[in-house]
Amino acid sequence: MKKIVQKMITLGLAGCLVMSPTYVMARETTNLELSKYAPIRVTVDSANYIEKEGELSDITIEERSAGCLTNTRNMDERTLVLSLKNTSYTFASLPKITLSDGFKNLGKVQISYGETNKKEDTQLIYITLPYSSNKGTRGTLTVSDLKVTAATLKTGDLNLNLGLLSETRYESVKVAEVLSYGATLKVDRVKAVVTGDNRAVSFELQEGMPDSFIANRPLEFSIDKGYFRSELNNSNTLDIGAVLLNGKDITNQVKLEPEFEEGLIVGFTMQIPTIDRTIRNTLSFEGLQLCAQSSDSGNITLTVEGRGITNPISEIIAEIETATSIRVEGIKAKVGVRNQVGGKVIISENDRGMLAKGKIRLEMEGEPYIYYNKTPKIKVTQGDAELKVIGWVDKETNILEIEVTRASRKASIIEISDFTYSVDRTAPDGKFALTISGSALSPENPTETTVFEDFMITSMPEVSQGIPVAPTNKTVTTVFKLGSTNYTVDGVNYEMDVAPFSQDGRTMIPIRYAAEAAGISSNDVKFSGGVIIVPASKKIEMTLGSRIVKADGEVSTMITEPISLKGRTYVPISEIAKLLNLQVQWNQEEQTATFVLKK
Repeated sequence: MKKIVQKMITLGLAGCLVMSPTYVMARETTNLELSKYAPIRVTVDSANYIEKEGELSDITIEERSAGCLTNTRNMDERTLVLSLKNTSYTFASLPKITLSDGFKNLGKVQISYGETNKKEDTQLIYITLPYSSNKGTRGTLTVSDLKVTAATLKTGDLNLNLGLLSETRYESVKVAEVLSYGATLKVDRVKAVVTGDNRAVSFELQEGMPDSFIANRPLEFSIDKGYFRSELNNSNTLDIGAVLLNGKDITNQVKLEPEFEEGLIVGFTMQIPTIDRTIRNTLSFEGLQLCAQSSDSGNITLTVEGRGITNPISEIIAEIETATSIRVEGIKAKVGVRNQVGGKVIISENDRGMLAKGKIRLEMEGEPYIYYNKTPKIKVTQGDAELKVIGWVDKETNILEIEVTRASRKASIIEISDFTYSVDRTAPDGKFALTISGSALSPENPTETTVFEDFMITSMPEVSQGIPVAPTNKTVTTVFKLGSTNYTVDGVNYEMDVAPFSQDGRTMIPIRYAAEAAGISSNDVKFSGGVIIVPASKKIEMTLGSRIVKADGEVSTMITEPISLKGRTYVPISEIAKLLNLQVQWNQEEQTATFVLKK
């Protein structure tokens, strides 16, 4: 298993090491001269794996000039120092020293722990060679059984410092790799998954230490959002490219058992196969088809747990890119009245080509009390997507269909408006939902639905679109502080239930408090299906997870997107101030943002 790694280090009669640390990672020989009598060669076996305790690699030190390490009366110049300084490790015992070549008949070697401040220091080992005037044959000594222990574990390379007691300069050589039991999860590359579509993802699970995995024990893989696609002809089989063990394809030797939630595969289990217990085994999963639902946003996190590993581990495996946003303007219907007109549905692409070729299906709740008399107005108001209007495919159940016949090359907006409807006089008071689905919105799952519960309200007041609170005729100054729930309005202290925070260099603020700073009642800020509507001097529309913003239909792009955190919707301070016609001043030293509203 071990590879031999070599490196030339120069030791002088007054000191035998180079000044800068060089880490031994591959077979390497370097000739160095601190004096013309000084060459030695250090050979280190490939680094061992250790945890909180273990055995370091063997070290062989070979004189390149006979007498380099012994032909001096100064004991300090004949004393090699092995040091673990600047690590959490100490030596657990003194090592074994083997002499050969010119050192074979040298005599007794003294070996002990070193001293620091006249006290024994188990991070130091002194190896003192006897004096010898023999310069005939170069000597070699091997240090083995070098055991170490640590109180705390920090993974990474463990380097041993090697020098002479007479010198303060040291050379570092890698003698172990510190690992922990369990496993590490590595995602090939975090990819964007468009809502309603799929993307191939790959990841690997590697043992932290050899023999961490327990063969024939179950591993559970799960995602917190989205779902895994099944094979075309088998809904109980995952659509995956390959499963590899240490680079060898074992797809046909393992069984991935899917885990379902609401009919979708949200995880799978597998048994750990027979493994090589002498190496760090790696399980790789390639080309696993991952899908995101239209209602999803943010990141998709993969979690692995089970009796085959020590602790659950998680990594972000994909970022969700929202394909479209849907805004609905509801209807207030009068019971017993025929041929009423109203309502609007706006479907906006967040980028070009986000609507696939396929159908968009609108199903209006309300039969048998409500029926629609003719096809509403349907048009592309922005971009170049092409449509075919199918119309009402089932008037009894109020189902309307539109077909996208060509995907857009420019981000497009589809507007469906002026629904003509009649309400039977026997219709009850209440709310009636609109359900939107279709292969154009979700190619991977055409039956996935987005529901707007209060699309139509009968015998109830029209849903307020929001009336801005009339600002006063004076200047109003509102000050928010990063990380503080306290804020002031014209010097008067108030308390928020959450605090502004910084994300990617942008200060994020709860939108309800920003709206109030602009003289808008927070009650008039509307949230529906991830869409945020702020009734300012211009009607502002934003969507969670999207940087697209509209002001009276005019589209622009924000620096960062609104997010939802702990039940509150946050927006970037600089962007919302601009949209709400507020002056904003940022004080870097005090970490405060001041909003100024002038009538």
